[in-house]
Amino acid sequence: MNCRLIQRLPITIAIALTSCAIAPTIEANRTALAGVKRVAVVDLNLPNSARVQNFGLAGGFGGIGGAIQGATNADNSKVFTASIAKHDPTLNEALVSSVVDVLTKQGYQVTVIKDQKPSPDTDKKIWDLSKIHTDAGAILVVWAPLCGYVSPPQSLHYEPQVMIRVQLSETKSQQNLYLKTFFVGYKTASISAECLPAGTGNRYKSFEDLNLHASEAADGLIACEKIGAMKIGLDLAGH
Repeated sequence: MNCRLIQRLPITIAIALTSCAIAPTIEANRTALAGVKRVAVVDLNLPNSARVQNFGLAGGFGGIGGAIQGATNADNSKVFTASIAKHDPTLNEALVSSVVDVLTKQGYQVTVIKDQKPSPDTDKKIWDLSKIHTDAGAILVVWAPLCGYVSPPQSLHYEPQVMIRVQLSETKSQQNLYLKTFFVGYKTASISAECLPAGTGNRYKSFEDLNLHASEAADGLIACEKIGAMKIGLDLAGH
């Protein structure tokens, strides 16, 4: 199953980490985190970009039908991405802001780094943060390589699907203290990740209905990001 993010990211380093290859999960190292007072959050500054996928119709029409539906999915993704292009805040801004709020409420001193970008590690599953310069005790990167709406198999409606990845590393040693992947909403079965329910409030009866309510749909994706951010906070707090 193809689970690439729709190809409209202008930052090459972000594209490198949007594949289906998932880094192993590392649960929060709370012993090491006990000594961390300041966290620097790296803002990747990604524009709004979304994927629209219909799994409900292609399966019954063989390879040709699947190819036709794949092209339709790509076109719908472009249309929906254009519809939410100017949504304020952007999906990336909302995700970073939600995580910053969660960390701040837990007592961390949080700074946001916007003028430095990480590069993919050699295995292209995580970020190499060694060139990020900060006085903070740890560096956190959070991003949503897959974000959009899915029409599940045997269904006509569209519901949100947001994959969130988070990496927290100690600044000096570069040791990963926390590394995890979440699916909020519909989960792609072939990917190993922790699943979080998104509720049923952001469902649309067709793609036309979804695109007609694009601003509300973008808010639905942001709501999913907040769910993921809250779970990151619970993990780091040991709950």
